[in-house]
Amino acid sequence: MNLHQDLITQIALLRFRAQVSYSEHQHTKEAFELTRAFIERGYQKIQQEGAGELHTHYEETRLKGYMMVWRQNVTWYGSSVQYCALDFDWTDPKSVMWATQKLLELRPLLDHDCELMLSARYASILGVALSVGFGIDSVILLGDPQRSLNKLIECYDPPKQLGFLNLDIRPIKSRREVDQIIRLKRDYFTAHPEYCWFGAHEEHLKQHRHELERSVLLSRRGKTETVEDQTQIWVIYRDRTFLGNCSYTVQSSNPMWGHSAGLEIMLHPLIQKKSVVKTVYRVMLESMINRGVHVYKGGTAQPAVMGLGLLMERPVFSWVLRKNTAFGPEHFSPYLPEEQSAISLKSLRT
Repeated sequence: MNLHQDLITQIALLRFRAQVSYSEHQHTKEAFELTRAFIERGYQKIQQEGAGELHTHYEETRLKGYMMVWRQNVTWYGSSVQYCALDFDWTDPKSVMWATQKLLELRPLLDHDCELMLSARYASILGVALSVGFGIDSVILLGDPQRSLNKLIECYDPPKQLGFLNLDIRPIKSRREVDQIIRLKRDYFTAHPEYCWFGAHEEHLKQHRHELERSVLLSRRGKTETVEDQTQIWVIYRDRTFLGNCSYTVQSSNPMWGHSAGLEIMLHPLIQKKSVVKTVYRVMLESMINRGVHVYKGGTAQPAVMGLGLLMERPVFSWVLRKNTAFGPEHFSPYLPEEQSAISLKSLRT
């Protein structure tokens, strides 16, 4: 292995250590290789195109921290993004201090669209990240479907249907409903980009439409119960008026999360804050359990979702930090570090 490849592996191992500190994350060679591929993409951008910087911290010969910044033009979001990757030995005070100093030192390097996915293991430097111009864009939450369902029923026991609000929630049936889902998503996130800055981007909507249409096609072919890796979708109506949808995408053997699901909820403002989301969660969680899903994962800035997440004992996996955000840190108070108050974090964001 040449020196470049060895360094990439060491950096990836440092990042992987934080990831697998969560029992929900797969501790396998395949999972590590995905982490390594992410690091290698950034490293190649820096080395071959000069599109960023890499800084490392060693104690004797052991890598204990790194910070890497690079620009990625083609991304999942559908637009160019400057990525910042930062990992360090969070149990070592010297490494924590190095990460703190490096964030302050590299502040001028961070562009307006910079994104840092900060592991919750690095809670000790969240305040510093906010002080150099980052804000919290969203939180990535994990969840055990059975535990979540138990807690939800114990506290609220929400109905399985929405008749009490004159609403009907049912599985999606047609491509026409896919059009309605995409329209609602585009309209909502155009009006409220603070909850998902890329939600109305056409490239993202195109990818989402493809996923939804595939699910409808499989359903029409009678494969809903036999195909594991697909999107399960429900739509919400009042009479003939489309007012929302919810879905989760199953992956029976996700390299990082095993038999897992990623979920999405979209509710028209007319039916928000009316306990609809509780029933939506019950419907999806029961379906996940029936399909043997072990962990579900999703990012959010919605207060209702964070509140329910806390109730359902969903741990925070990471904070998504960006340079341009709509909310102060106090907005995410259910998932701020225990040792730091929302007020103290807010004061650091200058």
